[in-house]
Amino acid sequence: MKCKICTVCGSVNDEKDLICLTCMSSIGEIEITNCNQNIKIEIKQKIFEVENQDIFGREAKGAEVLKDELTTSRKHIQFIFDKTWMIIDLNSTNGTYLNDEKITPNQRYPIKSGDIIKISSKVEIKVKDE
Repeated sequence: MKCKICTVCGSVNDEKDLICLTCMSSIGEIEITNCNQNIKIEIKQKIFEVENQDIFGREAKGAEVLKDELTTSRKHIQFIFDKTWMIIDLNSTNGTYLNDEKITPNQRYPIKSGDIIKISSKVEIKVKDE
């Protein structure tokens, strides 16, 4: 399914919509993306299939590639699917960056294929379509 994700409220809209039906913001210039419920991520050249509410960190999913990354928290980020995929920084020690912008802990941020999530200075997560 193709759609547009509102950059103001994170709502999923039809790819043909020009205005977000939730918050009435202009979405005419927003990139059309794939809004299916399956997502994969790549961490250190390893692909992970993400499920709703998966937590990634040194002692969570992805531990096999993150266990020695001491700047990554034990439970660093969570992936949520609620009409669209989102991430939440779980109040990590060193923070999380989405496309080079630091995100606020415990808030949802929409993600799409091609986004880069940094969970330490050395660890990048690449968001991929199914």
